[in-house]
Amino acid sequence: VGNNGAIPIRLVFDHTIDSRHRAENLVLAINILIDKIV
Repeated sequence: VGNNGAIPIRLVFDHTIDSRHRAENLVLAINILIDKIV
């Protein structure tokens, strides 16, 4: 993954989401990153 926003988003998720919701938000983050790339 690139450096454009990936790390900050992941940090925010790590601090605000518990492990149960983390998978869903990881999918969301991946979709956002793909959206930026495309």
